[in-house]
Amino acid sequence: MLENLKNKKEILILITIMIVSSMWLITKGMPYAHDIEFHYDRLKGLTNTLATGDFLALIHNTFYGYGYATGLFYNNFYLYIPAFLSLMGLSYMTSFKILYVLINILTTLSIFWCLKTISKNNKISILGTILYMFSNYRMVDVYPRGAMGEILAFMIIPIIILGLYHIIYGDYKKWYLFTIGFVLLLLAHLITTFLLAIFVFIFLVLNYKKLINEKQRIKYLIISGLVGVLLGLFFLAPMLEQKLYGNINIFEGESFFLPNDYAVSIKNFLIMTDFFNQYLGFSLVLLLPIRYFIKKSEVKNKELLTCADYLFILGIIAWVSTTKIFPWNIVGKSLGFIQFPWRLLIVATSFLTVAYSIYISFITKEKIKKYIYFVIVICSCLEVALYSLQYGIRKNQYNSFPDNVIGTGEYLLYKTDVEDFEKQDHQIKSNNHNLVIKYDKTGTKVDIEYSNNKEDNTYIEIPLFNYLGYTVEGAKLENGNNNVIRLLLNKEHGKISVRYSGTKVQEISYLISSITLVGLVVYILIEKREK
Repeated sequence: MLENLKNKKEILILITIMIVSSMWLITKGMPYAHDIEFHYDRLKGLTNTLATGDFLALIHNTFYGYGYATGLFYNNFYLYIPAFLSLMGLSYMTSFKILYVLINILTTLSIFWCLKTISKNNKISILGTILYMFSNYRMVDVYPRGAMGEILAFMIIPIIILGLYHIIYGDYKKWYLFTIGFVLLLLAHLITTFLLAIFVFIFLVLNYKKLINEKQRIKYLIISGLVGVLLGLFFLAPMLEQKLYGNINIFEGESFFLPNDYAVSIKNFLIMTDFFNQYLGFSLVLLLPIRYFIKKSEVKNKELLTCADYLFILGIIAWVSTTKIFPWNIVGKSLGFIQFPWRLLIVATSFLTVAYSIYISFITKEKIKKYIYFVIVICSCLEVALYSLQYGIRKNQYNSFPDNVIGTGEYLLYKTDVEDFEKQDHQIKSNNHNLVIKYDKTGTKVDIEYSNNKEDNTYIEIPLFNYLGYTVEGAKLENGNNNVIRLLLNKEHGKISVRYSGTKVQEISYLISSITLVGLVVYILIEKREK
């Protein structure tokens, strides 16, 4: 990726981008952000679960010890690094910051790699990297929102675009970049994966003539899709199983946020009216006329220009779709799970950045280029001043976080009364007051020894939510008060073992994904060796 970067100034600029994007981390705490408490608690829950020896950690050891199924619906993949650092003795805060630094470094490299491969120009790729890293919506995701999943999406989408470019225009034998990118995005943020998939599909339709004329590209596109599904099955299948089981808030309850309520007004669409505004960004808006300065007849690489045009059009469509112009009042009812239409600014920012970079490579007039460079650099500095300096450093507020934060509780069992748990002592309970109970609880593992059960219909309720996948030896399991595990006793005395063992669907999907991963690695190694 960096093998052709021989100019020390260019390397220095990339390093500077990484440093500036992470400079708020020099503060003691974390800047105020909407979702940061939830992701911080994810880290603590994962770390606590790993400490019990449960390395899959589908049920996090959090929320007063009842276990929250975060790992089933919001994959742990990217949190393992800070979790292991925390286990090694670093504070949660420091471990969390290290993850942010890594994301900023990898995002810088991924967008530069994408632009360098497509434009074949280091200078333009660096400009595009500046444009991308300090784009308004990415800065909003880092600061006011603290949207870890979307921040990761910004890191991954350039890989997907590069893989898509190779399949349609470039070396289609590098189809695996598209596959790997989409699986990584799936593990980062499910909603962004869905939204991007829609625009990728449209991009493929726009390129149907190219695909029909070179049918081998269709073959590798199909291969990339099939391998992607098999590779991501370990996450998709257990989640779909839970949906079919039908007792999780995210599938059964009504959304707290409806797309039509959060569509951007036309005023905010064109002009940034406040600090926390879902705005495309100064530079991305000011560069909209750039296509006007390119004459198709003067461009040698017509295919690359077509690719840029399609990305440009789709980027504009994604941008416009964040507003009330789009009929969210109609389709929003069936797409309520996306919550906020302005999530599409991730797609708009990514597509427009790549399109602009390609356009710049075709512009020959130096005056126009200087204007473009000026816009990108000045506007990026303005974004940094607005967010990183003002919000990240001056308005730093978090030095610690409360425990047991689970956001809106979307992964709780349906109709769980959260407030009721805040009043309880979180101990084992029984309807038989004469029952003698001894128990040991470590995460999702509970061992119970009971005696003096001389009544019928005796049960024990333990402080664990009754998610699908728990197995019990020595008693019968059923759903208890407020969706905790209830154990029905049929003996005067005995021992009970409770474990989260998972399901057959989980086991099979893990096996299929593991075999697929090994096969993909072997294919990539063989392909590299042949070259």
